[in-house]
Amino acid sequence: MSNETQTGFFAELKRRNVFRVGIAYLVIAWLTLQIVDVLVPILDLPETAGKLVFLLLVVGLPIALIFAWAFEMTPEGLKREKDVDRSTSIRPQTGRKLDFAIIGILTVALGFSLYLHWGDDEHAVEVDDENPEIVATEGRQSIAVLPFANRSAIADDEFFVDGVHDDLLTKLAKISALKVISRTSVMQYRGTEKNMRTIGEELGVKTLLEGGIQRAGDQVRINVQLIDATTDEHLWAETYNMQLTAANIFEIQERISTEITTALKTTLSPEEKNQLAARPTQNLEAYEAYLLGRQTMRTRTSEKVNAAIGEFRRAAELDDEFALAFVGLAEATMILNTYGGLGKSEMLDIAGQAVARAFELDDQSGEAYTVRGGLQEYTGQLAEAERDYLRAIELAPSFTTAYHWYGLILMNSLGEADKAEDIFRQAVELDPLAANIRANHAFALHALGRNGQATEEAKRALEIEPGQPDALGFFLYFNTWVAGDLAEAVRWGNRLMIADPVQSHMMAYAYLALGDIDTAKIWMNIAQTRFPDNANANPVNAILHLAQSEVELAGMIANDALKNSGDNYWSVRNLEILASTATHRDAYAEGIDVITEFWPGLAESRPDINASNARNAISLAALMIGGGGDAEKANRMLLTSREILRDLPIQGEYGAGYSRAAIHALLSEKPEALAELRNTINSGWRGYWIDLPHLDLKFAALHGDPDFEALMDEVKKLIADDLRRVRAMEEAGGIPRPPQ
Repeated sequence: MSNETQTGFFAELKRRNVFRVGIAYLVIAWLTLQIVDVLVPILDLPETAGKLVFLLLVVGLPIALIFAWAFEMTPEGLKREKDVDRSTSIRPQTGRKLDFAIIGILTVALGFSLYLHWGDDEHAVEVDDENPEIVATEGRQSIAVLPFANRSAIADDEFFVDGVHDDLLTKLAKISALKVISRTSVMQYRGTEKNMRTIGEELGVKTLLEGGIQRAGDQVRINVQLIDATTDEHLWAETYNMQLTAANIFEIQERISTEITTALKTTLSPEEKNQLAARPTQNLEAYEAYLLGRQTMRTRTSEKVNAAIGEFRRAAELDDEFALAFVGLAEATMILNTYGGLGKSEMLDIAGQAVARAFELDDQSGEAYTVRGGLQEYTGQLAEAERDYLRAIELAPSFTTAYHWYGLILMNSLGEADKAEDIFRQAVELDPLAANIRANHAFALHALGRNGQATEEAKRALEIEPGQPDALGFFLYFNTWVAGDLAEAVRWGNRLMIADPVQSHMMAYAYLALGDIDTAKIWMNIAQTRFPDNANANPVNAILHLAQSEVELAGMIANDALKNSGDNYWSVRNLEILASTATHRDAYAEGIDVITEFWPGLAESRPDINASNARNAISLAALMIGGGGDAEKANRMLLTSREILRDLPIQGEYGAGYSRAAIHALLSEKPEALAELRNTINSGWRGYWIDLPHLDLKFAALHGDPDFEALMDEVKKLIADDLRRVRAMEEAGGIPRPPQ
């Protein structure tokens, strides 16, 4: 083709606006692909959707160019180019319109691109050291790491295989782009014959990692494969053969974690890369002792937890720069205190030193922040504890323990049941087969008045683990305080005692609620004989003595419980008992000092009252009024507490009916107090022998009043009917009689 012909051809392309149409098409195509890239994950469309759109756009380009060459838009409509008189052609005007259109589309495209790059705050993770945010579980790539098969000839290598598996989960939990199912749930699939699709559906994940470990002398082989749970497609696989050293194990875990993020098309932040590259110890023996401690501690008995403490101590002695060994030591001593095997002061000393050493070695560990948060909670530093839990979740967005413990402090100590429910829900997503998390989620749902959902969640917990103590305790609690069925509460108390003998004192609690003081005393003696160091039994024992008007002894026991138990749920009750005993002894100043020492914010001129301390604020106001203190401040506290409790459910210990009635009584609002008590009884309150309204001096203005006494007689009659049902159940062998 001659130059003249080429010039004429390109001139004709320009005259017919073919170049402009091509440019406009390409700009529109690019903008379309950007929009599709955003919509595919939002609408949960398959990845092939984007590829299909791209293919259609490629096919459409030559069609658009041919169309521009062969046709022209005229005032009379679309015509073939050869049928248009060039003297009347409007192609120049059309060309100018295309220029403006291209500029406009480019402007929109540029703005959209800048938004995607800079303005997509929904997917950005910003850190505020004072108030770090939680990365929501929704929208993250989901993965479950199934239990590794032990392909060694030695069965004792099982702990090592499980430990490496657990460690890999811990590393993956630090990656913010992933939602990693926790160990409790994935271990249910050891040896399973279920297919990958079924497992993925049950765990709510799209990808699964499976593998095995073979250990022979100083050599180890690890093979893993990543599988799409929806299609059974193998996304990635690798086998590692190397000498068994701690450094090699950590390197393999880093490589596996990195390969997973690559296969799932996610990216690692520089901080996450640093965390994955960390080598906690170079000492293989220390590492194995740590793994054995983690595995042993999972069986929550005093004997096993003590054994775990020994392993963590050994790991720390073998490598005094192994931060995780000190974290494990601190966590194990806290658990031992919770289960009554170690005093609070000794626990705080051991765990406090261990956590301090862990932070000296590594201040970027989500596990360390979680354990320190637990210690802060034990010592009443609630704001500091909350910050630590939030920091732990920020560092390890799939570390379920941090979510679980944070949910507990929100519910039991900070009185923020709505936030607790959201945190527990996220914890359930990360660990759907963890029965204890579901049980505590049930308590949070109940605290919000969602009792139907609460009982369903507790039932699900028992389906997963029939003897789960927290779930059994939920139904004991629910029947005592919500359903108003004390006979059924005893049956659940018996199931709880069988599943977890250390909670034998809850049988005393169930009989105390029935007003059967003699049987309650027998069960309490049994509990104290079998588990003399269990501080969690003391609050029940204190109420039992208070019900017998043994005021001095009840106060001593409650004070001891307050000092030795870290459970804030019982601490509120202990403070109420101490306030009551102080009132009966005319020791008002002493009672005021105890409450304000525990809740310093209540001592301020403008007291800091919230849902978690409102009950104790009412007791404090009663002490101030009875002792001739600042009546004006006491009244302000009562009015503030009433406002806080106004919208809370009437039922249960988390409910507010009884407390609202006490406020009315202290404010000398007798009709309102009686009306609130009537509503509380109708809702299922059967707490006469636990709340002890006949001894509760917050109701002193009503004591002896015929209407008040009639209401109390009505409750006692309902309780007596339940006691007769319990006797019948004992006769029939449905529940055991206490050994004499």
